Amino acid sequence: MQPFTNDAGNILFLQKWLKKRDFLAYYFLWKTYRTNEFNLGEALNLLHTTFCYSKKTAANIIKRLYKLGLLQRINYMVFKCLDLDIVLQAYLRSYIKCRGKACKSKEC
Repeated sequence: MQPFTNDAGNILFLQKWLKKRDFLAYYFLWKTYRTNEFNLGEALNLLHTTFCYSKKTAANIIKRLYKLGLLQRINYMVFKCLDLDIVLQAYLRSYIKCRGKACKSKEC
């Protein structure tokens, strides 16, 4: 079983589900922009107006999504969402891998 990679070649190891807030923010960004590039300011404003997050909370969510590999940085202020199908396949693969260990260990 090989890990998934995003467009930048970063390997996705998604062992633990995102928080609901982070996943819904990622899904909303993906639904809005798909795999098109978007400006950081646009994304912050979108999360701020849609979910009533403060600008700081929205920035922290975007930073977390970037560190997890769900957002790819094109340049300093421009990002791109990783395809939702790839993200869900990575979660599925890690879940199956964990269940395949017969859940005897607490590693998962």
